[in-house]
Amino acid sequence: MNNREGGFTIPEILTGLCVTSICMFMLSGLLSSSTGLFARSRDRILTAVSLIRADTRIRAGLGAVVIPYWEGGTGGVQILQAGEEILIPWYGGIREHTLSFRIEGAGLVMETRDNLGTEQSILMESANRITMTLLEDENQIPRGIDFCFTRSGAAFHSLAYFSCAPLAGGALAGGEP
Repeated sequence: MNNREGGFTIPEILTGLCVTSICMFMLSGLLSSSTGLFARSRDRILTAVSLIRADTRIRAGLGAVVIPYWEGGTGGVQILQAGEEILIPWYGGIREHTLSFRIEGAGLVMETRDNLGTEQSILMESANRITMTLLEDENQIPRGIDFCFTRSGAAFHSLAYFSCAPLAGGALAGGEP
């Protein structure tokens, strides 16, 4: 029979609907996977930025600690509370001024004490684990601190030495890098 109205037959309509459904299903799958990829990429970028900021501020703080920060007795670098806090004298070149790093929960806090008072700065807020280890030379003289931040299963190290300069420039405890 000759179809003079030029319409589609039911099998043609069903075939078109199937092809359209398959294309929409593939498009929604691509969209959902790209959304997940975007979220993971954004989290990685935010992690990298927070690590760079923490590293810059750590290096700036330790850069202000000058010789003879290693001297013995109560004036030297002290590890307090089983590695949870490190206290360092000679901040800004004055023996009584101190710089300390303290692990509080999932965060790292830097504190300076000088003639102007005490200033605290939160360097990292959301690490899964943070460790601090003194970097010592062959004579057991502390030369810096190794900060290890574990986040999302990956470990990031910030090796900062006393009297060093930050790699990316930056500010001390109170300012933004």
